Amino acid sequence: MRLKIKLFSVYKEAFGLPEITVELHANEITVENLINTLATINIKFNKIIKEFPPAILVNGLPLQKSDKIYGDCEVVLFPPASGGFQ
Repeated sequence: MRLKIKLFSVYKEAFGLPEITVELHANEITVENLINTLATINIKFNKIIKEFPPAILVNGLPLQKSDKIYGDCEVVLFPPASGGFQ
C-alpha cells in the first residue's frame, strides 16, 4: 500500500517536504502504527510528536489512534495547535 501524506508546520519542517509518500507492506494500518512508522523513518519527527502529537485527517475526516487507514487515501498531518489528539 502506498500512502501520500501531506505535512504541515513542524512536521513539514522535520521532513523538509510538504508531502511524502510511504510504501507499506500491508493493506491497512492504524493511525497509531502509521505515526510510529513515520517516527522510525525520521528522528526529528519522532522527537516532535512527543511534544506535539499530530491530528490526522484521512479523506477530510478526523481519525483516532485506533482507526484504520486503507490505500488510496489522502492523509494529512497537522500539529495540535490546529487540533491533535492525545
